[in-house]
Amino acid sequence: EFVVDPDGYVNFPRLKKIKVGGLTIKELTESLNLKYKTYLKNVDVVIKMTKYRPAKIYLDGEIKNPGLHVLTGAINPTTIMTNSIFSNINPTPTGSRTVFDAIRMAGGVSLKADLGNIQITRINSISNGGGRIKASVNLFETLDLKDTSQNINLKDGDTIFVPTLNNKKPLVLNKILKSNINPKFINVYFSGRVKEPGIKQLFNASTLVDGINIAGGTKIIKGNVKFLRYNNDGTIDKRVFKFNSNAKRGSYKNPYLYNGDIIFVGDSLLSITSEVLNEITDPLRGILSTYSFFKILND
Repeated sequence: EFVVDPDGYVNFPRLKKIKVGGLTIKELTESLNLKYKTYLKNVDVVIKMTKYRPAKIYLDGEIKNPGLHVLTGAINPTTIMTNSIFSNINPTPTGSRTVFDAIRMAGGVSLKADLGNIQITRINSISNGGGRIKASVNLFETLDLKDTSQNINLKDGDTIFVPTLNNKKPLVLNKILKSNINPKFINVYFSGRVKEPGIKQLFNASTLVDGINIAGGTKIIKGNVKFLRYNNDGTIDKRVFKFNSNAKRGSYKNPYLYNGDIIFVGDSLLSITSEVLNEITDPLRGILSTYSFFKILND
């Protein structure tokens, strides 16, 4: 057994250090057969992968937590991408690292995600010209159990981009909500003129009205609703409006909620508990002070 070092080299008997990083198993087999002919007769090298290192995958677009993520587990070495088209020669193995796995690890997708047109790029093998190749997969086909081959196995260095839907379609929205690609529950913060303020765990398809009902509903005397969400691109989605329990699901005044959303009913911002305040500002420490947080709400 041999271990590939961080620079992509392996120490082989007689051959010493050989660069194997970037090669396919077939390419390495052919290279070793050729090199060992100097020392051996009837050379027939057979290579079998015993363990794969964790795969570093980069995700972007309509992903809840975009950026670099590390996937562990087995990988199917027969998954290839040729002429910009992925194909799975063998069925997806148990414990594999797939597109679905990567998106779930990154917290799922937004409700504006176009899962029917996911763009994936991969490092091309040296024998096929090197560089990167690109493919598009339709994960809706997998979610509908029509074509599970669309849920391809991933390799180290792959990138995944989930685009935004041009037009929201209720059917597509329902598919995302009903799938388990997103976490089943989310945590949302409620404060102000609600009967049970604090952090509430909600079903991932919950709207603002659903959340306020879970928080015991509003008190008789109340002011405007202040809705706050931190977007992945660094912007803040802030909305101020009158509460309407009959507002359409998914509308401006009754949006579907995401993990970490903050909702205040009325003007009693000081009623927020220290526990909830710490929960809200802790992930943003170093970029957003408590003072700045209240200033955003009051602007």
